[in-house]
Amino acid sequence: MRVILIVFLRGYYIIIAPIFVDTRIPFTIFANLSGGKGQPWQPAIAAFSCLLWVIYGWTNESKKDYILIIPNIAGVIFVTLTFITSF
Repeated sequence: MRVILIVFLRGYYIIIAPIFVDTRIPFTIFANLSGGKGQPWQPAIAAFSCLLWVIYGWTNESKKDYILIIPNIAGVIFVTLTFITSF
């Protein structure tokens, strides 16, 4: 797992946001496709969690929170692929 720091300049404030990137997901998909089947529950729960965050960001009453929606859509796609290939 790697940590990427993103700096947001917002008015007079500087926000440093750590983003944790799981770089093992593509390797897990390739391992699943080559015959080394993995455990499906962790990716299923992670996909559900990402989906909930997408729904929350999309239904925010004040405005759509695209900073929350975009990375979690990628999470839904990649983690769902990991879940599908784990069988």
